[in-house]
Amino acid sequence: MNPTLRQIRSFVTVSRLRSFTQAAKELHLSQPALTVQIRQLEEMLGMPLFDRNTRSVQPTRAGRELAPQLERLQLELETVLAQTREQAKGQRGVVRLA
Repeated sequence: MNPTLRQIRSFVTVSRLRSFTQAAKELHLSQPALTVQIRQLEEMLGMPLFDRNTRSVQPTRAGRELAPQLERLQLELETVLAQTREQAKGQRGVVRLA
């Protein structure tokens, strides 16, 4: 199974904010739904991405190494999707005049 854009977005947001609560608010998700996204990603990768306790969330070494790569990937995917939507609406494309 491959990670979904939603899982990548969730991971990047928790990594940046260091808080499941704040990340859930930013992503307009419930905290349990966000936790499920992160756990599924961790299971898929076969390793924990965060060290959790009752007061803080810190990325593991693997999480710290993965965060900038997935953040770049997320931005690229969102850019491609936005461009595709614009093109589908006819708002973007090549116009040639003869």
